[in-house]
Amino acid sequence: MKSIPTLAMTLVLAGATATPAMAQSLDFTRLVSQCARGACDNAISSVVARLATQETSAEDANLQFGRLAIELFNLAKTADDDTQARLVRSLTRLAEASTDPDQAAAMLVVAEIVARGEAGLYDLSDPMSVSPS
Repeated sequence: MKSIPTLAMTLVLAGATATPAMAQSLDFTRLVSQCARGACDNAISSVVARLATQETSAEDANLQFGRLAIELFNLAKTADDDTQARLVRSLTRLAEASTDPDQAAAMLVVAEIVARGEAGLYDLSDPMSVSPS
């Protein structure tokens, strides 16, 4: 399994200064479940709209987007082709919503990995791991 620690850290650290309350505000389990059932486009659009209408700092929103991108990437590892295609769209939508250019670029790389069907080859769950390959 390949490790991409810089990418994982970029996804999350864009929002490292976010408040702890905001970091816990989204129900990631529910969102991932919706994506697994085919409702990812609506779920992600709702998250982006919700964060845009709340008094949420860009850093807080980016933290949410980064954490959600990692969850979607992990879902892609076992998802069928149709779900993976929806996940690519959702990851791209999160990249468009991010105000951090490095985070957005990392999300697009993740989306490309999913589009190639290679999510299972990478490990984003341990950003400090080092791959011998």
